Amino acid sequence: MKTTSPLLQNLIDKDLIFSKLDYFVDVQLWPRQSAMNPVLWLENFQESEMEYALSLLNSFLFYSEDLVKQLFVAAFQTLSNLIRQRRDSLLHTKSNWCSFVKRCVITPVYGERPSITDSGMGFARKARKLLNIEDGRILSDKEVFQLLLSSGPRPVIFVDDFVGSGEQFITTWNRIVDFRINLTNDI
Repeated sequence: MKTTSPLLQNLIDKDLIFSKLDYFVDVQLWPRQSAMNPVLWLENFQESEMEYALSLLNSFLFYSEDLVKQLFVAAFQTLSNLIRQRRDSLLHTKSNWCSFVKRCVITPVYGERPSITDSGMGFARKARKLLNIEDGRILSDKEVFQLLLSSGPRPVIFVDDFVGSGEQFITTWNRIVDFRINLTNDI
């Protein structure tokens, strides 16, 4: 007789998991079953693997494109909290926010091997479409560095899905530093 591991024992209740997933479909956090079918997905596992598959399914997070857009806009708008001073009037706060938005530049985070398909590129496009940031302020990492050198400091917003280890951001940052070093050596 197979026993469930102690760590998973309290996590696995198939009916509860499916009830939760049905609720996610009902409130439209998940697409209809025709687009994403957890029952069919579970059929990929043998009975001996089922407790692990159910734990994975129970932990799985899905973000629809509409939700991703709203999260992106909300994240950008949250930057306004950094602009606002506690005693500022509404008019002053609004003026500072408008100035910030007009001055900021957007740059995508590139993968370890930069590619046009990197997720940061999609979020740069979202900045243009959802935040109305002009194309001239959506720049590559090298263009941002050149702009900062020629025009002085300004807000720089790195965009990406930020799922994973953070290695892509570190690589992008180091690429900017390497570019700076190469540029100063050329002068």
